[in-house]
Amino acid sequence: MLQYITKENDEYSIAEQVQMAIEGGCRWIQFSPGDMDDGQIRETAAEIVPLCLENEVFMTIENRADMARELGLHGVHITDKSISAPAMRDQLGAEAIIGVEVTTPQAVLAMQGADIDYATVSVDLDDAQAAELIAAANGAGNRMPLVMHANSVERAKGAVAMGANGIAADTAVLSAPDPVDAIARLLTVKD
Repeated sequence: MLQYITKENDEYSIAEQVQMAIEGGCRWIQFSPGDMDDGQIRETAAEIVPLCLENEVFMTIENRADMARELGLHGVHITDKSISAPAMRDQLGAEAIIGVEVTTPQAVLAMQGADIDYATVSVDLDDAQAAELIAAANGAGNRMPLVMHANSVERAKGAVAMGANGIAADTAVLSAPDPVDAIARLLTVKD
């Protein structure tokens, strides 16, 4: 699994980022609206939702159940610690994809009982901490997919070797000479 996480960028619009990710073969876009207001989110979504629909690509949004529902997105990725994942599940229903950012193995295990679909290891953890989190969670019986940020093939291979089930890439991919190729190369990493 590869998720491309959009971020505001001086060189590429979010719509351009989504188009390049799709051209590279990515089938999951995580829309990160940052500081956008509701109008800006709707305006951006008007460009990227059709791209995702045309290409049968999943699309989630960070922290905004209201916008996920309004825009007809597949679900939400929770990065805001003040948002309750079980409450998000109640709001969006059983069919929605819900992911949550985690910093401890205990958080991973707690989310298993909350009907959460996947957990992303926080980018605030270094490789050793991430490896420890994944090993501890999996050693304690984790069955939920764990995703790690990786913007290079080398880092993606390392993440998979640590036990990650998926990779999340963001705008650091855009600094590659060919962002479409960078996405395609990340997709070659197998577990």
